[in-house]
Amino acid sequence: MPRNYLAMEMELKRRLQEKISRGKLDIFINITASQSMDRELLIDYELIEKVSGLINDERLPLEKTLSFRDLLSLEGALVFKDKKNELVEAMIIEAFDGALESLMESRKREGQALGQHIEGLLFDFETLIQGIKEMAPQWKNVYRQGLRDRLSQLLEDEKVINEERLEFELALFTDKKDIEEEVARSLAHIKAFKKDLAGPGPHGRKLDFLVQELVREVNTMGSKSGLYDLTREVIEAKSLLEQIREQLQNVE
Repeated sequence: MPRNYLAMEMELKRRLQEKISRGKLDIFINITASQSMDRELLIDYELIEKVSGLINDERLPLEKTLSFRDLLSLEGALVFKDKKNELVEAMIIEAFDGALESLMESRKREGQALGQHIEGLLFDFETLIQGIKEMAPQWKNVYRQGLRDRLSQLLEDEKVINEERLEFELALFTDKKDIEEEVARSLAHIKAFKKDLAGPGPHGRKLDFLVQELVREVNTMGSKSGLYDLTREVIEAKSLLEQIREQLQNVE
């Protein structure tokens, strides 16, 4: 903004921060004054007298005259200022508030569309998690059958059977078989996401944190998966979360 009005910057920032709490904005204010606008000339006589004193100092090899051009080039000696300064400040505030209101209306319309898009992605993700929840017992049985098959192979050779190996196989099965905790936490995070999205803003930071938690749960499901079907569902879930995360970058 023009240097003469830099003192207004803090007030404009305050008005902006009342409306927007997240993000970065660049604001440019230009003033085009009409030729008929009254201006006044402020003269710093004290500064001019000091400079004149230097000119008359015999110890300095300077020109003994001070021209009008010299005064114009002397910073602060001659300052032109709008007489209607307070009126211009009021006009800046009015224009700023109007632009800010237009921005908020635009953000509101965009936010409504963005919210609907995020809700759609979240619905697809929740449907996927519910499907995983329903299929979890079946996958558990598949793991159990896999363990039985491995034990059957071991029973064919009695030399291989020992308590240590049996405990290892059981531990491996126990570690991989159950994803119920991850599914339960994911559904809880989805519920919190919906509640926050429907409530008053700002939402962005909290929703982004919830997505990070969901990614962690889905990754754990994937690490426990030894089945193609579950791995495929996990990949699809991660893809949906990535889309939600990208959209959240535009949410305050």
